[in-house]
Amino acid sequence: KSYILINIEQILKISFPLPVPFKYVGVNINSNNHIRKFMGL
Repeated sequence: KSYILINIEQILKISFPLPVPFKYVGVNINSNNHIRKFMGL
């Protein structure tokens, strides 16, 4: 699962170049539900 989190971080950096939203999402990146909701899965 660690490599998946890394890939998600890469996508978030591209989608959200701003440090504020990236930091906000990064805080909740540990929550699988948040990731699925964010990706629309």
